Amino acid sequence: MGERNEGALIYIWILKLMPFRHNIIPNSELNIKIVYTFFMNMLYYEAANSKVKRKVNVKSDLLTNTLYAFAYRDLSKEAIMALAESLLY
Repeated sequence: MGERNEGALIYIWILKLMPFRHNIIPNSELNIKIVYTFFMNMLYYEAANSKVKRKVNVKSDLLTNTLYAFAYRDLSKEAIMALAESLLY
């Protein structure tokens, strides 16, 4: 729960402030992909380090749906944590 909570706060911060910049890649696209990468890494970290071994349920359409949600939805910290929980089994 701690990793998800901290991760969700970082994701909200990145999605709201868009702090990362690049000359070629649009800022919103870059920041959204950074958040997605952090999100997936957090899921795999939590699955590997939980007391009860868990797996990450990643399907092929997860990438596009999650990137869309990060780009166009106003996700709360609790919504991101619920999304993370739904992907662990």
